[in-house]
Amino acid sequence: MGILGNSIVTFSKRICSNKDFYILQSHITHYSLWNYLFSQLITQVIINLFITIVIMILAIFLHTIEFNFITITSILLTNIIGIYLSVIGFAIGLSFDAPTVDAAGTPILFIIATFIIPWKHLLPANSFIDFFTNIQKLFPAYYLYADLDHLSVSHLGLLFVTAIITLLPWLGFIYRKLIN
Repeated sequence: MGILGNSIVTFSKRICSNKDFYILQSHITHYSLWNYLFSQLITQVIINLFITIVIMILAIFLHTIEFNFITITSILLTNIIGIYLSVIGFAIGLSFDAPTVDAAGTPILFIIATFIIPWKHLLPANSFIDFFTNIQKLFPAYYLYADLDHLSVSHLGLLFVTAIITLLPWLGFIYRKLIN
């Protein structure tokens, strides 16, 4: 949730507050919006790793975690999802004005949070839960959670395929800003 909030809400606000400068820079220098996205993603990875380290230190202090292959893999995959969410936050920050980003940040956070843990693991099965779980399978966070319990190559593949497919519209927004 910390990475989700940082990548969507905080990051989109930061991008929105500086977008006019970087859009201007992209038109008058060789520093394109793609370069800006890349350098901001590096910053986001560092911030998300810091969030992860703080949570891990707290978990170690409380003796609620043991380090093994699954723990290390989950940290890695969670930070990869952080990159995915940061691209979405970047597109939101470029696409909307500051009041809209401020007003929409928390609702977007809650909507995306509903796709993190499959509802079928939390609620008794019925047709709505099965339907919503099938919707969740269109997004990479579903496979992240599945991989934490049952690491499999097919789930990792689906995680990356769904991430790429669902990022395409957001990258299209960024491209649209690039040519305007």
